[in-house]
Amino acid sequence: MANYDESIERIAETTTTPASRTHAVVPSGVSQQPTGVACATERAEDLLDAEQMTALMAPGRGYLTRCPDLGREPSDSRPGPVPLDYSPPVTVRSLRELELPRVINNAKLRHDINFDPYLHFRPNTEGPRGTHKREEADAYWSQLHDEFRLCVEQGVRGECISERTIPRICRVLCEIRDILRTLVPARDMQAIDDTFDLPFLLQQIRQSMLDFPRMARWLSGILKAHCAPKRDTWVDEMVAQFCAVPSSGQQSVLVDGVRMLFGILEAMKLDVANHQIRNLRTLLVEDTLNFEQHLFLRRIELGRLDARDARRWYAREQRTAVAHVDGGECRESSVDGRAVAVFVHGVANAVVRSADLALPDTFGLDLERLHGVQLDVHHTIMLEICVRVFESWATGARGANGLGEGVAADVLHALRLAIISLVEEDADEDGGLARWRPPMGAIALEIGRRLHQLRSDPSCPEEQLIEDIEARLGRDLAIDSGTWHEEAERVRQELVRLSVTPTTKFLALPFLTVADLTATGAHEAAGSVRTTSFAGLLAEVARRLAHVAALHWRVFGPLVYMRPDDD
Repeated sequence: MANYDESIERIAETTTTPASRTHAVVPSGVSQQPTGVACATERAEDLLDAEQMTALMAPGRGYLTRCPDLGREPSDSRPGPVPLDYSPPVTVRSLRELELPRVINNAKLRHDINFDPYLHFRPNTEGPRGTHKREEADAYWSQLHDEFRLCVEQGVRGECISERTIPRICRVLCEIRDILRTLVPARDMQAIDDTFDLPFLLQQIRQSMLDFPRMARWLSGILKAHCAPKRDTWVDEMVAQFCAVPSSGQQSVLVDGVRMLFGILEAMKLDVANHQIRNLRTLLVEDTLNFEQHLFLRRIELGRLDARDARRWYAREQRTAVAHVDGGECRESSVDGRAVAVFVHGVANAVVRSADLALPDTFGLDLERLHGVQLDVHHTIMLEICVRVFESWATGARGANGLGEGVAADVLHALRLAIISLVEEDADEDGGLARWRPPMGAIALEIGRRLHQLRSDPSCPEEQLIEDIEARLGRDLAIDSGTWHEEAERVRQELVRLSVTPTTKFLALPFLTVADLTATGAHEAAGSVRTTSFAGLLAEVARRLAHVAALHWRVFGPLVYMRPDDD
């Protein structure tokens, strides 16, 4: 998703995103029916199983966990106002983002689905935010355990049990009922209301007559009638957990069953939402231009998007790109073609030269994607610098160490593969340029070893040679070195040249056609070098950059960049 691994930004006025999320978005589609009716009753064979759902990772985006800033749907039998701390980690409110109206008004999702045909909601349990959410959930279930224990003790002492004394238990029962109501057709809602009638359940709790195994077996029938078949095993495990409560006498067993039940309910909501996204993909992609232009025009009118700053950025790029556009880097004869070439030139400049992606606010929906492109570009620069260091020794630039002749392409190919393997082996979590520091000694050793192979020398490389190579790598791989800037400029020029033509081609095609054409490689990890030749590396990066540039230009070209600044 994604990441969405972090959170889906609130862009449309009609879309409210929670303060934190527990899921990210991936592929599925939707029949255009309210969540919980026809869609909820389909038992799609291709939905995710329990382990896949909790393991899925996506770039970024997602769904949500408990949202501290959100309230609850009104309900006649729901207890009166209760502090938010009494709400379980999964609630009707936290799941509301998965409802169809929220999906079709989610600007980030609708934009990202153009770039990822397999976009889907998934649990977001990564990073510090995911860790915090897990800790919050663990604390809540621990408090629920204490409340069940207190409930038993009060019953033994004959004390009154009420909504005030067991607020979490009451809230849990209400949330189970309300989430179930969103997952079943109308014909089953009365049975759910009858089973989860809070006053009646409280009466059973006071008399120590609440039969959890019986309730679990009833829930099993409802859940299996409306969930995907892959969830059936999970439902059976939940029933077994509840059935173990009487024999164990342990509140922890009961809490684990409740926790498992909420996991199943959440998974079912995700399944429905992903099914909807999959079915709606064509419609959402085809409607991209209409949706985004109306959305951003409204934001400009409300002063939430600075169009003048974006126009000033484009004007600066027009001035700096004149020599390049006219001089052969990306020759275009038509006015529209030149405007697009200038735009691509500006985006490529930001990707290659600026560490913080100095782009206007109009790129808000693409910053994460462009950051991934930037990482790939910077890794390509690093890789090519390593290859140049090898060539400088191999071709005689270091006097006696050199061979005095060019290096064969297959030798360079093998060297690139070896360096990529060393770098990815030591890759840090964020995939940044820092990953090149730890393996620098190993890269120097690999370069020295291959220099000896070129000379047909079976001995190990001399220690002094390895030290000299490592020192050279340390200087040249510094982002402020002259070698870095020289290689970056070569990469930038080639990236612009390779990006302009596909951008112009994409502008002439329907959105859905472009999305399908660029689907290959959509799930490649940002910042990971996958091919070995310089041309191959940049061709893939240029394709991704061209897709971003084409979509952005179609939305903002007539809306912002080509309009006079006094509009």
